Amino acid sequence: MPWRDTATKFYEPIRATATSAAEKMLIEVENEYTGSRFRLAIVGCGKIAKRHLIGAAKSDMVEVTALVDKEASRAASLADRLGVQGLISTDLDKVLSEVDGAIIATPNNTHKDIATTCMHQGVPVLIEKPLATTTTDAESICEVAKSTGCTVAVGYTSRFAASVTLM
Repeated sequence: MPWRDTATKFYEPIRATATSAAEKMLIEVENEYTGSRFRLAIVGCGKIAKRHLIGAAKSDMVEVTALVDKEASRAASLADRLGVQGLISTDLDKVLSEVDGAIIATPNNTHKDIATTCMHQGVPVLIEKPLATTTTDAESICEVAKSTGCTVAVGYTSRFAASVTLM
């Protein structure tokens, strides 16, 4: 089934009640990209990147087209372990024209620079928590999102973990 048909059926109930940034990002993606898989870059190839890759692999609507890490060997190792055929790069700028969205899974102090680079190229981002390490950086990310029209969302991957919900 084509990407748009599947997404439309799946997200129709969400469209009417979308309130979170992540839900709005999904709707933006569904509206903008039709007939092809969503081309995803994962920036930062540490522990959390593996979880994102596993999640992306479960969807027939997503293709991981790039892994970016300051150490190419770490990205290549992750790609080999999980069977990713995408680009391996140490340079984010070289892959942005090849992707529809990016997950930023890098050290917290790098989030602002990476997110703003992506958004200035028209690439929406999901940033692993926290959004930034300072209020100034967080506000800067939000300003760039607003000025570029790109969606920015923050991933709280442990939000529904039993240990967190218990608290």
